[in-house]
Amino acid sequence: VKRDIVPAKQLGMKAALSRYGQKVFEAGNPDFELSKIEDLLGLL
Repeated sequence: VKRDIVPAKQLGMKAALSRYGQKVFEAGNPDFELSKIEDLLGLL
């Protein structure tokens, strides 16, 4: 989160966090959270 989500937000980009495959859940403030790869289709 701190290496991907935070810098993207600082640059004004939208950020999506994929929850699938994560073993440790970090707190963050992504614009979107994906629980499965199919969730990505809804963002396109």
